[in-house]
Amino acid sequence: MPPLFTKRLTCPACTLLCDDVDVSALEAVDCPKAQSFFQIEVAKDFVHHVDGKPAGLESSIQAAVELLQHSRAPLVCGLENLTTQSQQVAWKIAERSRATLDTTMTNGGRGSIFSLQRTGKVTATLGEMANRSDVIVCWFCDPVKTHPRLLERLSKPGVSNRRILVIDDSDTSKASRLGEHVYVERENAAAVLAILRALLVGIQIESDRILETTGLELSQLESLLDVITSAKYGSIIYGQLQGNSAFDLVTDSLALLIRELNDKTRFVGMKLRTDLNAQSAENVLAWSSGYPFAVNFSRKYPRFNWLEYSAETVLSRGECDAVLLATGVDWQSSVSGLSQAAREQLETIPTVAISPVGNCPADISIQVGIPALSQTGEYCRNDDVSMPLRSVQKPEATTAESVLGAILTAIS
Repeated sequence: MPPLFTKRLTCPACTLLCDDVDVSALEAVDCPKAQSFFQIEVAKDFVHHVDGKPAGLESSIQAAVELLQHSRAPLVCGLENLTTQSQQVAWKIAERSRATLDTTMTNGGRGSIFSLQRTGKVTATLGEMANRSDVIVCWFCDPVKTHPRLLERLSKPGVSNRRILVIDDSDTSKASRLGEHVYVERENAAAVLAILRALLVGIQIESDRILETTGLELSQLESLLDVITSAKYGSIIYGQLQGNSAFDLVTDSLALLIRELNDKTRFVGMKLRTDLNAQSAENVLAWSSGYPFAVNFSRKYPRFNWLEYSAETVLSRGECDAVLLATGVDWQSSVSGLSQAAREQLETIPTVAISPVGNCPADISIQVGIPALSQTGEYCRNDDVSMPLRSVQKPEATTAESVLGAILTAIS
């Protein structure tokens, strides 16, 4: 089937959602993620399975409904693979079936959400960062690898005095491509932030102690702070250092540093997310239930207790007896973040997979279209801006939203 659109498509391969991709000239797009995504082959005929045998769409949906109705503690997860509209239906299913609902299949990266709840954040849109920043700090992140067009998006024609600082523990070619490099050991990251905050407010610390705790000379940190505070408008782009920790000291310290820098100049921060449309799912859940992820509806009202109701926790403890899971084009990547105990539990309980592929190792597999390739919808950009996705081809009738909507109607 020839594509309906070829130019100015929005690419959902990473959280930047670049909206100028020309599918007819992918070789000219300087982004391997976009090239790989738009070369995914779209299925011509959808195949659904129940207990390993081919089944029709209606019978597959009915089997999923019966599974949820007979389950005492279902789990709905994988929302990062869905459009915003589908996520809204998924949380209604979880509410009505008294399920536990989670946005992703892993606890990794959630320290930044806890930091937001404790400390707050100062942030901005990509456009504001591009138009105003004269200093950009890349803090323990690799945008060349994870978000290949980020620097292109942040560049502004005619701006030649912008400084880019790379602060991490890597000596790869990334540093030379981005700008000035400051080497900091990963285990010293929190100490560096603490001393920068102390120097910012004029607290004197012995140089020997600074060298011992950070591996850097006092003069190096003072020079770094001079560059940062001399900015008229600065942006700190950061990655996640601590994976499964409910208390992320580094992200907390970074949020505090950004807030305190605004007493001297103007600074904003933005985490480089790598979890597809999970930010949209967090917004949907926060708006609907008051909590951003890991919500339990077993008592007919939403409950949240940090990671107690996360997919990882519920599976590893054996606290669910059925799973409704939305996956991407690769089943393994969807469950790879789970612990061994959680994966073993997932293999022993009935599972419904709503997926773009038709051969998922699930008891009930329902194949749907791929957003931006054969489906439309909305995704949330890394800076919390909602973006519409057009479809390269004519949108398929079988969508995740329609399938979830049919399940919701049947269990109501």
